[in-house]
Amino acid sequence: MALLVYAAECLVSLVSIGLSVIASRSIYKGAPHGNDGHCKNNLPRHPKTLVIMPCKGIDIRFDETLEAVKKQSYTECELVAVVDSESDPAYSVLARHGIKTIISDPELIKTTSCSGKNRAVMTALSLHSEAFELFVVVDSDTTVGTEWLGALIMPLAADDRVGVSTTFPLFYPLGGFWSMTKTVWGLVGSSMQNDRRTRFVWGGSMAFRSKLVKTALVELSRSTADDIAIGKACKELGMDIVSVPRARPIVYVKETFGTFSEWSVRQTALSILGNRRLFKYGVAYYALFCVNDFALLYAAYAHSILAVLFAIPILLNILGFCLATGFYNPIYYLIVAFMPIVYLVDLVLGRLKKNIRWRGADYKLA
Repeated sequence: MALLVYAAECLVSLVSIGLSVIASRSIYKGAPHGNDGHCKNNLPRHPKTLVIMPCKGIDIRFDETLEAVKKQSYTECELVAVVDSESDPAYSVLARHGIKTIISDPELIKTTSCSGKNRAVMTALSLHSEAFELFVVVDSDTTVGTEWLGALIMPLAADDRVGVSTTFPLFYPLGGFWSMTKTVWGLVGSSMQNDRRTRFVWGGSMAFRSKLVKTALVELSRSTADDIAIGKACKELGMDIVSVPRARPIVYVKETFGTFSEWSVRQTALSILGNRRLFKYGVAYYALFCVNDFALLYAAYAHSILAVLFAIPILLNILGFCLATGFYNPIYYLIVAFMPIVYLVDLVLGRLKKNIRWRGADYKLA
C-alpha cells in the first residue's frame, strides 16, 4: 500500500512539473515580445479596407463601441454596419452616429442555413467585393483602441502569405462573480492564439484578403459561425492565420450564472466544431490539471511538502493572468485555481451539444 502511495505521489509530481513547464511557456509566449512577427512602427503600404459591423439589438456600451471603431488612426478604410431590418433598435443608434447602414439580404434566409451574422457579412461582401483589398469584421459589442485597425491589418499588408489576421478580447467585468469568471475563462482563448497548433480565427475581430471572398461566401452560407467559415477558406487556399495581440479589444460583460454557463458551453461547442482536436487535447490537459488541484488539497490536508510542488502550476497560472489582464483582486486567484474544472465540464458538454442558441435564434451544429 505504501508503495502504491509513493508511486502515485511520484506520478502526480511529474504531472505537476509538466504543468509548471507549460504554464511558464504560456507566460513567456504571452509577453509583449514577438507575439506577432509583423508588428513594425509603420505599415509598408495602405490597402483599402472595409470594416463590417453586423448588429442586432443594442449591446453594452454600444455608443462607446461605435465611436471607438470610427476613431481609427488608419484612414484608408470605410465602415459599414449591417442590420436585419430598419426596425432593429440598433438602426436608429447607428444613424445618430452617422454610420452607413445596410439591410441584410432577405433572400439569403431562403437560400442558406447559416446564422444571421453570416448573412450580414455575406451581404456586405457581395456588395463590396470588388472595391476593397481587405475586409475586417468587428462585433457590435467589441470596443477597440485607435490603433486597432492598423495593427490588425499589419500582417496582411506586410506578408502575402497571410490570409487572415485575428486577435482575442479581454472580457472586462462590470461587476459580479460570474463576470469575473468570464474574464478568467477568456484567457484560454488568448493562450490558444499564441500557439500555431491551436490558433483559431475569432469572429469578433478578424481581417482577411479579398482573394478569400469567393471561397468564404460558400463557407459562410453553410456554417454556423463566421470565424469558422473564414478560417476554413483561409486553410483551403493554403494561407496563414496570424494572431495580433496588440490589436486586442475589450468586450464589456455583465454575467449571471445562467448567461455565463450558456455562453461558455456554446463557445466551447463552436471551438470543437472548428477544430476537433481541441476536445482531445483539452480533456487531457485539464483532466491532469484537475488531478493536480485535488492532489494539492490532499497534500495540504496531510501537511506534505509536496503541496509546494503541486501549488506551482496554479501560482504560475495566477501570475500569467495578472500579467495578461492587470487585474489583482484575490477573488480572481481563486477562480483561476478552479477554472480547469470549469473548462473540463465545458469540453464535455460542448462535445455533446447538437444545437446552440445565439442572439435569439436556434442553430444546429453541423
